[in-house]
Amino acid sequence: MESASLINQFLLVLRNGGGMQAMLEFACKSLTETFQASSTIVWLVVGDGLRAVESFSINNEEQLSGLTLSGIESMTIVMAFLSRFPNENGTGVFALPEESSEKTIYSNSEVVDKMAFQSQILAQLRWRGIFAGFIDIQSDQARVWSDAELKCLQEVSVALSVLVGQIRDASQLAADLCELKAAQVAGAVVTSADLT
Repeated sequence: MESASLINQFLLVLRNGGGMQAMLEFACKSLTETFQASSTIVWLVVGDGLRAVESFSINNEEQLSGLTLSGIESMTIVMAFLSRFPNENGTGVFALPEESSEKTIYSNSEVVDKMAFQSQILAQLRWRGIFAGFIDIQSDQARVWSDAELKCLQEVSVALSVLVGQIRDASQLAADLCELKAAQVAGAVVTSADLT
């Protein structure tokens, strides 16, 4: 598995004018095909909840894209996800089912009713030390994920973390700039009214 090729393709989507949504849509499809899986979901933390910002399924099943979970359900899933890692600095890739447990991170969540999978491989998205979400690649077949697959997803998740983080930072900067301009215009109007 060649992670560099996947990462280059993600960058090409951005370079050709696609935004974050287009890149994540392409990433979900590419990861599903590369890992010979049945579906891929990218979950991001939005406000106090998890949102399935993009998903792809080879079976054209009900897509989860756009689904936002409640704060409590999101916290349950995030805690189940993060409990798999001994420290926050790890890149965070793991495969399920593990020998020690048949439980998935969705075991205590209602969202599991919308999914049908036998095994999954997950990787966290972390930007500037802050957990931003995760990638969930699912297979409807029981399978053991290879070390090469784990390594590939680890490298891809690091790249996607940076890309998503930079896009979010740029969006926030643009929003802050708009607010600053609006404040300047309002200040100019008030100053102009005071002078007349």
